[in-house]
Amino acid sequence: DLPELVEESVCISGRTFTFHRVADPPSTLKNISKDEPQCDLWAYVWGSAPVLAQILLAMPLSDCRVVEVGAGTGLTTLAAAAAGATLLATDLSPSALELCRRNCVANGLSQQVTHRVLNWHSPFEVSERFPLLVASDVLYMRSAIQPIIRLIKEFVEPDGCAIIT
Repeated sequence: DLPELVEESVCISGRTFTFHRVADPPSTLKNISKDEPQCDLWAYVWGSAPVLAQILLAMPLSDCRVVEVGAGTGLTTLAAAAAGATLLATDLSPSALELCRRNCVANGLSQQVTHRVLNWHSPFEVSERFPLLVASDVLYMRSAIQPIIRLIKEFVEPDGCAIIT
Protein backbone atom coordinates (compact mmCIF):
# COMPACT_ATOMS: atom_id res chain seq x y z
CA ASP A 1 0.00 0.00 0.00
CA LEU A 2 1.12 3.50 -0.75
CA PRO A 3 1.35 6.06 2.04
CA GLU A 4 -1.20 8.87 2.18
CA LEU A 5 -1.04 10.98 -0.99
CA VAL A 6 -1.93 14.56 -1.83
CA GLU A 7 -2.89 15.79 -5.27
CA GLU A 8 -1.68 19.08 -6.66
CA SER A 9 -1.22 20.80 -9.98
CA VAL A 10 2.37 21.31 -11.05
CA CYS A 11 3.20 23.73 -13.86
CA ILE A 12 6.49 23.22 -15.69
CA SER A 13 7.38 25.23 -18.80
CA GLY A 14 3.74 26.19 -19.28
CA ARG A 15 2.50 22.59 -19.05
CA THR A 16 0.27 21.73 -16.09
CA PHE A 17 0.34 18.21 -14.68
CA THR A 18 -1.93 16.57 -12.12
CA PHE A 19 0.57 15.27 -9.64
CA HIS A 20 0.15 12.94 -6.68
CA ARG A 21 2.89 12.98 -4.09
CA VAL A 22 3.45 11.48 -0.67
CA ALA A 23 1.82 13.70 1.97
CA ASP A 24 4.41 12.98 4.66
CA PRO A 25 7.61 11.53 3.15
CA PRO A 26 9.34 10.89 6.52
CA SER A 27 6.52 8.48 7.44
CA THR A 28 6.94 6.48 4.23
CA LEU A 29 8.93 3.63 5.75
CA LYS A 30 6.12 2.98 8.24
CA ASN A 31 3.69 2.39 5.38
CA ILE A 32 5.54 0.34 2.79
CA SER A 33 5.72 -3.44 2.70
CA LYS A 34 8.52 -5.13 4.62
CA ASP A 35 9.22 -7.06 1.39
CA GLU A 36 10.24 -3.83 -0.27
CA PRO A 37 13.63 -2.08 0.03
CA GLN A 38 13.49 0.08 3.13
CA CYS A 39 14.39 3.33 1.42
CA ASP A 40 12.24 6.46 1.31
CA LEU A 41 14.24 8.61 -1.10
CA TRP A 42 11.63 8.02 -3.83
CA ALA A 43 8.92 9.68 -1.73
CA TYR A 44 10.38 13.17 -2.13
CA VAL A 45 10.37 15.49 -5.13
CA TRP A 46 14.01 16.56 -5.00
CA GLY A 47 15.31 19.82 -6.45
CA SER A 48 16.71 18.52 -9.72
CA ALA A 49 13.52 16.79 -10.89
CA PRO A 50 11.75 20.03 -11.96
CA VAL A 51 14.95 21.16 -13.69
CA LEU A 52 15.22 17.93 -15.67
CA ALA A 53 11.49 18.13 -16.44
CA GLN A 54 12.03 21.60 -17.96
CA ILE A 55 14.92 20.31 -20.06
CA LEU A 56 12.88 17.34 -21.31
CA LEU A 57 9.85 19.45 -22.20
CA ALA A 58 12.11 21.63 -24.36
CA MET A 59 13.56 18.66 -26.27
CA PRO A 60 12.15 17.13 -29.47
CA LEU A 61 11.41 13.70 -28.02
CA SER A 62 8.68 12.49 -30.40
CA ASP A 63 9.29 8.81 -31.10
CA CYS A 64 12.41 8.82 -28.90
CA ARG A 65 12.90 5.82 -26.62
CA VAL A 66 14.08 6.90 -23.18
CA VAL A 67 15.12 4.97 -20.08
CA GLU A 68 14.70 6.78 -16.79
CA VAL A 69 16.74 5.70 -13.79
CA GLY A 70 15.26 6.45 -10.36
CA ALA A 71 11.81 7.49 -11.59
CA GLY A 72 10.53 8.09 -8.07
CA THR A 73 7.21 9.91 -8.04
CA GLY A 74 7.36 10.36 -11.81
CA LEU A 75 7.68 14.10 -12.37
CA THR A 76 10.38 13.72 -15.02
CA THR A 77 8.56 10.69 -16.44
CA LEU A 78 5.54 12.90 -17.06
CA ALA A 79 7.63 15.59 -18.75
CA ALA A 80 9.41 13.15 -21.08
CA ALA A 81 6.14 11.44 -22.02
CA ALA A 82 4.44 14.82 -22.58
CA ALA A 83 7.33 15.73 -24.91
CA GLY A 84 6.50 12.63 -26.96
CA ALA A 85 8.97 10.04 -25.64
CA THR A 86 8.27 6.38 -25.05
CA LEU A 87 9.77 5.53 -21.67
CA LEU A 88 11.00 2.70 -19.57
CA ALA A 89 10.73 4.18 -16.06
CA THR A 90 12.82 2.29 -13.50
CA ASP A 91 13.21 2.49 -9.75
CA LEU A 92 14.36 0.28 -6.90
CA SER A 93 11.02 0.70 -5.13
CA PRO A 94 7.80 -0.97 -6.34
CA SER A 95 5.90 1.70 -4.36
CA ALA A 96 7.68 4.44 -6.29
CA LEU A 97 6.73 2.78 -9.57
CA GLU A 98 3.12 2.44 -8.46
CA LEU A 99 2.98 6.17 -7.68
CA CYS A 100 4.71 6.96 -10.98
CA ARG A 101 2.15 4.75 -12.77
CA ARG A 102 -0.74 6.58 -11.05
CA ASN A 103 0.68 9.94 -12.10
CA CYS A 104 0.99 8.75 -15.69
CA VAL A 105 -2.62 7.56 -15.69
CA ALA A 106 -3.84 10.83 -14.14
CA ASN A 107 -2.24 12.75 -17.01
CA GLY A 108 -3.26 10.45 -19.87
CA LEU A 109 0.33 9.37 -20.51
CA SER A 110 0.28 5.74 -19.37
CA GLN A 111 0.34 4.30 -22.90
CA GLN A 112 3.84 5.71 -23.42
CA VAL A 113 5.40 4.42 -20.20
CA THR A 114 6.48 0.97 -19.04
CA HIS A 115 7.61 0.53 -15.42
CA ARG A 116 10.28 -1.86 -14.16
CA VAL A 117 12.01 -2.45 -10.84
CA LEU A 118 15.77 -1.98 -11.19
CA ASN A 119 18.40 -2.31 -8.49
CA TRP A 120 21.54 -0.57 -9.75
CA HIS A 121 23.68 -2.22 -7.10
CA SER A 122 22.87 -5.76 -8.25
CA PRO A 123 23.52 -7.51 -11.55
CA PHE A 124 20.78 -6.74 -14.05
CA GLU A 125 19.84 -7.82 -17.54
CA VAL A 126 19.56 -5.28 -20.31
CA SER A 127 17.31 -6.45 -23.11
CA GLU A 128 17.19 -3.13 -24.92
CA ARG A 129 19.42 -0.10 -25.40
CA PHE A 130 18.15 3.46 -25.61
CA PRO A 131 19.24 6.65 -27.36
CA LEU A 132 18.63 8.60 -24.14
CA LEU A 133 19.01 7.86 -20.44
CA VAL A 134 17.69 10.42 -17.94
CA ALA A 135 17.97 10.63 -14.18
CA SER A 136 17.56 13.29 -11.54
CA ASP A 137 18.86 13.34 -8.00
CA VAL A 138 20.58 9.95 -8.25
CA LEU A 139 24.12 10.99 -7.38
CA TYR A 140 23.41 11.78 -3.74
CA MET A 141 25.89 9.23 -2.40
CA ARG A 142 29.39 8.45 -3.56
CA SER A 143 28.42 4.76 -3.76
CA ALA A 144 25.95 5.59 -6.57
CA ILE A 145 28.57 6.89 -9.02
CA GLN A 146 29.95 3.57 -10.31
CA PRO A 147 26.52 1.93 -10.68
CA ILE A 148 25.26 4.95 -12.64
CA ILE A 149 28.29 4.78 -14.93
CA ARG A 150 27.56 1.07 -15.47
CA LEU A 151 23.91 1.85 -16.25
CA ILE A 152 24.95 4.40 -18.85
CA LYS A 153 27.35 1.91 -20.47
CA GLU A 154 24.73 -0.85 -20.47
CA PHE A 155 21.56 1.06 -21.37
CA VAL A 156 22.68 3.82 -23.73
CA GLU A 157 23.20 3.19 -27.45
CA PRO A 158 26.72 3.91 -28.76
CA ASP A 159 25.63 7.26 -30.23
CA GLY A 160 23.21 8.03 -27.42
CA CYS A 161 23.52 10.29 -24.42
CA ALA A 162 22.62 10.61 -20.76
CA ILE A 163 21.20 13.64 -19.00
CA ILE A 164 21.66 13.57 -15.24
CA THR A 165 20.66 16.49 -13.04
